[in-house]
Amino acid sequence: MKKKKIAGILIENAIKGKFILQSVAGIGLNLNQEKFLSDAPNPVSLKQLTGKIYNVEEVAGIITERLFFWYNKLKKGNLEEIAAVYFSHLFRVGRWSRFREKDIEFEARITGVGDYGQLLLENRQGKITNYMFKQVEFVL
Repeated sequence: MKKKKIAGILIENAIKGKFILQSVAGIGLNLNQEKFLSDAPNPVSLKQLTGKIYNVEEVAGIITERLFFWYNKLKKGNLEEIAAVYFSHLFRVGRWSRFREKDIEFEARITGVGDYGQLLLENRQGKITNYMFKQVEFVL
């Protein structure tokens, strides 16, 4: 079950020059699904993992509470703490994994995230390459 996807976050930014004017974030969490209609190769729900049915409003409240917790840290300027926790939770961070850029598969490991959100991947020869959104994907 470790390669299953239970949630996703989509962030859309309005950018002018080098400044972000606004951002809209959406969070999706598979709670009680038993069948999936998407073409995603690896979806799973909390119900499938635990056998329990979840109250949507209760889970939304917990997520909202956690968002405000981290938002308050952001308002206080705790950027290093936020970045460290974010990095520690990245999928496959620090582990040698398969990636695909266009039609080429290669092995690398995540070594960081750049200032503009780019994924930093180190190949076996020690070269680090920056990848922007959708330039590279995991091979599952």
